[in-house]
Amino acid sequence: MPVVVNATEFKQRFGAYVEHAQKEPVEITRSGRSSAVLLSADEFRRMREHEDKYWAMLAEEAKRGGFAGTEESAEWLAEGMRRCDLHEEA
Repeated sequence: MPVVVNATEFKQRFGAYVEHAQKEPVEITRSGRSSAVLLSADEFRRMREHEDKYWAMLAEEAKRGGFAGTEESAEWLAEGMRRCDLHEEA
């Protein structure tokens, strides 16, 4: 669970919260609502690596399942646009 601090307090004790973020996230609020989260650089990199792995996994799944080529995609979009045009004319 991250430490929660309002923006004014965060500005006044910036260095302390940067230090704290090395151990756990610091959530910053404005007017009682969550506004931002301060993470350590290591945690940020770890999250980015997980995100990259996730998208690579989805790409592999799409590749195995097949995907539409350029021409098929263009035809599909054109058909959808024709349907929208017909619907607007009605």
